[in-house]
Amino acid sequence: MSAYPQALPDGYAFPPYLIGAESADKWWWCSQIDAAWEAYFRREDETEALGYLRAAADVDPGSYGRYDQADDALPLNEKVDRDVRFIGGGVDSQYVEYTAHGCWKWAKSVGAEFPPVS
Repeated sequence: MSAYPQALPDGYAFPPYLIGAESADKWWWCSQIDAAWEAYFRREDETEALGYLRAAADVDPGSYGRYDQADDALPLNEKVDRDVRFIGGGVDSQYVEYTAHGCWKWAKSVGAEFPPVS
């Protein structure tokens, strides 16, 4: 998938067995959320985190199936909430924390995981 039209965050790569454009969109979007988590919580760089969140806000990757935010049976930290939120133009840390965890759960369900492969 080296010809994917939107760059992944530095250090992220598509798993070699990921199939189809829909899966690529989902992987790309969750990579942005995971990179925002890494920037905000590990490096304490809100500006970098906002860049990833703004990129994700401009794309709807489609439903994550059972991990979608519409599934009220799931705990908040197991959902992939595609409605990117900010607080006063800054990072909504709760949104990033919960959605990154939901992305991690989704990635595990497709046989991959974040942090990324290189």
